[in-house]
Amino acid sequence: WEQQSERETFFNERMFHYFCGLYFRHRRVIFPIAMFTDPAIWKKPVEEKYSLSLGQYPISDFTYRLIKLKNYTAEEFEEKIGENPLAAAYLPLTDYPKEERPVVKAKAMKGISGIPEGRKRATLYSLIQESIKLDSGEEKQFRELVRTNPMYQEVKMLQSVKEVGIEEGIEKGIEIG
Repeated sequence: WEQQSERETFFNERMFHYFCGLYFRHRRVIFPIAMFTDPAIWKKPVEEKYSLSLGQYPISDFTYRLIKLKNYTAEEFEEKIGENPLAAAYLPLTDYPKEERPVVKAKAMKGISGIPEGRKRATLYSLIQESIKLDSGEEKQFRELVRTNPMYQEVKMLQSVKEVGIEEGIEKGIEIG
């Protein structure tokens, strides 16, 4: 599994190298997957194949699964949240209208609210925070949505837990410092 945040020349060759190294080391079937999280909508897709040949004689045709998040709609990922909370964390990286950014963040946060408190939820929370940085106007819309819409009650609790954690961290820092 390779997560890639931007297009890269010869990416398909690099995937082939990774595949060969993993297969050589573990001698197991490897299912190679590349997931592009960049915000661009590509006009020309990255090739999902790497071929080696000697003249006109083919030696190897390597293929891998390419997942481009911007090629999926937010609705497609929302449907998957129930079976896989990671879909909630990647929801902000899918395709949706710009004006829906506060709503998409609220839906992503709601998608991870059912995960028990701990490292897993904290990691997904951080991923959401990093993947959808709202400007001040959008942040205001987000907070209002979470405050007033009963559908996002869990998100409001996540926000308050975060704020309590920050306050406790500041208090501990003051005690130590």
